[in-house]
Amino acid sequence: WSSDGSQFVMALSLSLEKGDFPSYEIFQVSREGRITQLTHLSDYYPWVYVGDLSWSPNNRYIAFWYSHWSEDEEPFFGTSGDRYLGVLDLNKGDVTSYCINGELDVELGSNKYSPPLWSPDSNQIIFRSQIGEHYVLDSQTILLDIQENRAFLIGTALEPVGWLRSP
Repeated sequence: WSSDGSQFVMALSLSLEKGDFPSYEIFQVSREGRITQLTHLSDYYPWVYVGDLSWSPNNRYIAFWYSHWSEDEEPFFGTSGDRYLGVLDLNKGDVTSYCINGELDVELGSNKYSPPLWSPDSNQIIFRSQIGEHYVLDSQTILLDIQENRAFLIGTALEPVGWLRSP
């Protein structure tokens, strides 16, 4: 849900037939029931899975994890893939892929890391990024400043859980 409670977003697959490969997009639903497709990732990826949506406090951005496959790979349910960070700017309608991975080789629909967490001012995101085979020991916590387009290493094997505000 948005912070003002006026709408929510969800990721749904465009393919409804049993056995079809995943082709997820992000949709916005207003309180009145108006549905708007916000992304067009399937224009760029034949098969894409989207999950763990995280709305910024100012309601301008939605951070999310996504996995994608080429036509050569033919995914199926039970397929694994790397998860990448994407940010949708609702004002511009653009999706930015930061080419930063979350979990590696994760099965569709499952996750061990929490969704990206927004700073109170909606300028930064903190998240966990897997850098080796073991998802706990081989991970790093990254702070991404989307205004400055810079990423900073916070530490290794840490789970981000929230932000502190000064009193």
